[in-house]
Parts: sequence; structure tokens; C-alpha cells
Amino acid sequence: MEHTTNQKIYRFSNPKDKLCAFAFKVVADPTKGLITFFRIYSGTLKNRTKIQNSKTGKVEKITQLLRMTADETCNIEELGVGDIGAVTGIDGIRSGDTFVQENDTERVILSGVSIPPPVFFCSIETEMSRDQKQLEKILRDLSFEDPSLTITENNETGQIEISGMGELHLEILRDRIELDYGIKTSLGTMRVAYRESIADTRSYTMTLEKIVNGRQFFAEVTLGIERVEDDDNYNDIEDPDDFQVGNLSEKTTADTSTSLSNYKPKNLIIKDFLKKEKRSTKMKIEDNAELKKSLRRDQRSEEYEVVKSLDTAPREMIKVIEESIRTNFESGPLLGYPVIKNRIRILDGKWSSIRSDELTFKECAAKCMRKLFEQSKVQLMEPYMRAEIEVPEISLSDVLSNISGKKGGKILSIDNVKEKFTDEIGKLAFNLHRH
Repeated sequence: MEHTTNQKIYRFSNPKDKLCAFAFKVVADPTKGLITFFRIYSGTLKNRTKIQNSKTGKVEKITQLLRMTADETCNIEELGVGDIGAVTGIDGIRSGDTFVQENDTERVILSGVSIPPPVFFCSIETEMSRDQKQLEKILRDLSFEDPSLTITENNETGQIEISGMGELHLEILRDRIELDYGIKTSLGTMRVAYRESIADTRSYTMTLEKIVNGRQFFAEVTLGIERVEDDDNYNDIEDPDDFQVGNLSEKTTADTSTSLSNYKPKNLIIKDFLKKEKRSTKMKIEDNAELKKSLRRDQRSEEYEVVKSLDTAPREMIKVIEESIRTNFESGPLLGYPVIKNRIRILDGKWSSIRSDELTFKECAAKCMRKLFEQSKVQLMEPYMRAEIEVPEISLSDVLSNISGKKGGKILSIDNVKEKFTDEIGKLAFNLHRH
């Protein structure tokens, strides 16, 4: 699939076709650095050539092309279709990335493993302050090896935060740093990566008029917010199976001192104002003494102020409204966790040919979002996972009551594995008998 257009592109298992390779594993070796293992699906790869990461567009130069046999390496000059090889010294490719030739305009991306969002996070610190810089590099290398590991810096505390799929995942990471790299670290309080979601439908109109340094500013934005239901098919929304409605508890309240820094929640923004008819009102500047006094030198020749509908606003103003909306989704009104599973509609707005600018619209959209959050019903979303459990029949009722009761889980299906296995054996025996 092409990275920018999401269109299907066909590459054939032909050495004469364009290069397309999949990095299925990155290993962070304490002595050799990052080792990238890959398989070539089309074209050929030669040593000392340049490749491009299809996802990021970053170009890397191959300085050492290897063929791996267990723990033995062999330098090689060229690899072809179907070959599995490795390269060292490349820090722009993660596990699951696709790379192509440097000058390939079709940035093909092969389907890899879908990584769910992290569910646990905590801070990590070194026992010796002199090891801090080295720890940052180690964590960066390990995140290339493990895509489910996320490394961020908390903007408020300045601490490094690591997030992953569970408490055990992060504890193993800590132990590995000590065993492989000889750096002792300590983990902070383990926190659950909750999310928040707006449960009802609201709309609000924010009109912002202010005077700064003698100049008048104006902006008006109308926004609407609603919940995206689980059966809505939106690729831009996080998988509805990742989070479900939870309950506030004392433990939850105590864990709100920090959240996943730099996490960008996925919500859908719809520009409904584009469907409205163009509207404008014209006012004489002479009739407004305060406005005439606040005009810039390049505006003093203007005779009228025109207030227009949002669909005629410059593209930059619309862009800052969207950026402001996304920024406000990063910190929810309940406990400060990211807001997900919502659809925000830019319903309407007004701008002035004299008094409006990008910063005013950014502030206006932010205030409108805060008002929507204040008026809406907010739900806390807990992360949960699908799991398959095999238990003896005699313990089935106890396990079911424990999962659906104390754990707050949901039973999707119950299968009798023994009967299914017996049925498969019967079919196999019948088929053998027929032959």
C-alpha cells in the first residue's frame, strides 16, 4: 500500500523490479549496536547503497550488508528476492517498517503487526546521575527493537516515562538494562493508561472579542461534539476493543499526577461549515471610533470592515482551529488523560477582514473546547484486552463468575475444546478409512 494515498501497489517477486523489503526484527546489541533483520520481497539490495524508510521518508546508507547464520555473520555484496539479511549502523528503521530505494517515489508499506496502544506507564530513573544520557540512548535503541515500548518525556516533571503492555513488560525492560548494559535503574509508581471520552452530544458558540495593546481582535467558532459508537467504522478512531467504560476509584484518583506525555489521541474532525451558504456583513469603519483608532498603518485606507462566514476564511485560520482542537483532546477534563472516541464538528464561525488573525482563532477554539468539556458528561475509559483461557470443566463456573464479576470482564464465547478435538480426530479417522 502506498504511504500517502493508501492505494494498493503491486510489486512482483522479480529481481528486476523495484526494491521492497520488510524489517521484521531490530535487535539492540550492547556491542554491535542496532542490527536490523529484513527480508526482500522484490528487487535487489546492494551493499553501500542508500535506502528510504517508507513510513518516515528518512534515507539511510548501508555500510555493512550481512547474511546471518545463527550467531555467525558473513559480509555480502548483494541480496535478492526471498533472501533474509541484516544491516548494522542504521537507526532510522524500527521493527515492522518497510524500506525501498532512495529515489523511489512510491513509498510502499507492507502490512506488519498491529501494535495496540500501551496500557501501563511509569517513570524510570538511574541510580547514578552520570548514567542519564546513556540511559536515554539505550531506551531509544530498545524502542526500535520493541514497537510496543514507548519512550516519552513528561513536560511537567522532566522525567523519562516508559509505557508498555503491562507491569511485567516494564520490569523485564528494567532488568535487561541492568544485565546487558550494567546500569541500575528504578521504576516509579506503575500507572494505568486510562482514557476519557465525552458520552453525550453538545454544541457551543464561542465569540472572542478583546483589545491587546490598543488593537481590537475578533473570532467566533461554533463546535459540536459527540461520541463515536463502537459500531461506527472509522479508521481514524482507536480500536473500540482497546478501552471500555470504567469507574472512578480512590486508586484512579491517586494516579492522576501524570499521564502519557506526547500521546496524540485519535478523534474525527468534520468541517460542517463548508456545507453552509456564504454569508457576510459590511460595516463602515467610520462608525466605530475605537476600531478606527486601533487600525494598523496598512489598514487605515480601508473603508469597511467585512465580517464573513468561516468557509471563506484563509486556510491558515482553519488549520489553527484544528490544531487547537487536537491539543485540547490531549488532556481531558476529568483527570487529565487523553480524550478518545469522539467526533468533533466545526459547525460554523465568523471572521473579520480587519480584526481576525490565527492566534485569536486558536484561543477562541481552545475556549470553546473547554466549554464543551465543562457542559458534557465525561466517562473514564479503562484499557482491556481479549484473552483466551482454557480451564477444566469442573472449574468453569468459578472462572466465569470471577471474570464477569470482580474483574469486570465480558465473556464473548465458550467452546468445548475436548469435543472439538474429538470431532477433528473423528473426521481424520473417517478420511483415512476412505482412502
